Amino acid sequence: MDIVKVKFQNRTNKEEFSGREYSYFAYIPLSVGDIVKVPTTNGYGIGKVVEVDVPTSKVGCPVDKLRTIRHLANSDEEKPKEPKQDSGKREKGMRPLTIADSAATAPA
Repeated sequence: MDIVKVKFQNRTNKEEFSGREYSYFAYIPLSVGDIVKVPTTNGYGIGKVVEVDVPTSKVGCPVDKLRTIRHLANSDEEKPKEPKQDSGKREKGMRPLTIADSAATAPA
C-alpha cells in the first residue's frame, strides 16, 4: 500500500483544506487533489490528498500506527440517501379507518 499525505477540510470554509499534513495508507489508488473520506479518532473527516508516494522516512509517526484511506469522499457511500418510500406502516397511535368511521363523517 502507498502512503499519502492529507490536509483536512476547514470547518468554517468547506472549500478550503488547511492545517497540518497527516500521513495515511491508501487502500485505493489516489492522486494529488483527490478528496477522500479519512478515518480519525472521532469518526470520519474529509481530506484532500496533497502528496502521494510518501517515503516512510517522511512519516512523522511509526508506520504501523497509520490508518488507511479506503474511499473517495464522492463515492456512492457519501451520496445522500433517497427518501424512504411509504412502507404502509402506521404511525404510533394511529388506527385504520373503518366503515363505521367513514359513515359517521359522510354528508347526509
